[in-house]
Amino acid sequence: MIILVTRERYKELLSNFSFLSINYLGKRLLLAVGLFTIILAILYFSVLPDRISLELGKPSPTTIFAPREAVDYYTTNQHREEAAAAVPEAFDFEPGVLLEITDELNVFLEGIYEIRQMEIEDAEKVDLLMEHFPFELEKSTAGLFISTERNVLEELKEDAGIIIQNVMDQGVKEAGMDNAGRQIVQELNLLPYRKELKDPISEVAKILIRPNLVYNEDATLKSREQARQAVEQVRILKGTRIISEGETVTERHIAQLEALGLQRTFTDYSILLGLAFLLLALFIIGGYYLYLY
Repeated sequence: MIILVTRERYKELLSNFSFLSINYLGKRLLLAVGLFTIILAILYFSVLPDRISLELGKPSPTTIFAPREAVDYYTTNQHREEAAAAVPEAFDFEPGVLLEITDELNVFLEGIYEIRQMEIEDAEKVDLLMEHFPFELEKSTAGLFISTERNVLEELKEDAGIIIQNVMDQGVKEAGMDNAGRQIVQELNLLPYRKELKDPISEVAKILIRPNLVYNEDATLKSREQARQAVEQVRILKGTRIISEGETVTERHIAQLEALGLQRTFTDYSILLGLAFLLLALFIIGGYYLYLY
């Protein structure tokens, strides 16, 4: 009976001891967490620079100078974009385009010669020739292409080919198609042929020409990125006046203040995290020391 009572008493004491130990440990842990939080808050707000809150488009309530040196990301990015915009677009020259145009002009003239050689009435030849041209053609003009000697048409073709080659050698972009067409027409008009022959050939040439300078997006983007990277970072020197009292606040002002850590628009999590790790390390070392000694 005595042994049984002793066992029951022992279990009761052990239970009370465990409860007290757990309760005591919880209180110590809660105290440590509270102390950690308080010290972290004190450290965080003590190391933060004095901050102000400026509103975009509103006048600044005070004159602000840079308390330290920092990178002016806003101005740096501005300069980099300006440098990139100054880089011209890259184009690839395709010489094969001129050969294609020349072949197509020859094929077009050969079509005229085939119609001329047909054993049909001239009126029928005129009708066929009007269908051959890729645009509306007067009957009188079509008749002129039927009656004009072949050597004259060949000379006109050769002269037109030279003019087209000169224009294409300059490089024709998609955006410059209209200018290239006008240049060809102007130079063809100076040739010593009948206007009724030159005008249709000019129109055909305008239809045949196409860009031989093809935009190279990859090369353009690469060159512009190189131009961006070549721009050095702009720095805000210590003591630089950021904004004067009464001056209207711009995006640049706010960006510079944020770079300096003066604009109250965000929580500096890097500082908070760094302090938390440092304080946690000190708590662990201190707790271990107290545990040992």
